[in-house]
Amino acid sequence: MYPEGMEGNMLHVSVMYQNASPRDVEEKITRKIEDIIGTVPNVQRVTSYSGHGHCYVRIQFQTGTKLRDAYAMVSDRMDRVKPLLPDEIDRITCGAGTRTTNP
Repeated sequence: MYPEGMEGNMLHVSVMYQNASPRDVEEKITRKIEDIIGTVPNVQRVTSYSGHGHCYVRIQFQTGTKLRDAYAMVSDRMDRVKPLLPDEIDRITCGAGTRTTNP
């Protein structure tokens, strides 16, 4: 399920939560994603943005990290966190650059 052509050391996760305020997005989605991403090995930095109806989390990995393995671990963590998110969330998108896929 790993998208072809993914290179570099960054992945991103985005989630749509229709009609939610930035504060609700941060409290109900972004913080939970940040917490579980913290369990992925070789994460160097996590940057997040919570906006009206969506969140975006960028994950930078240490140099030398195999992005294929990192993608699998991030996808696994998103599967684990999904039951903790609001029921209105039906899709979490993971990817790198402009290429994305559903975990």
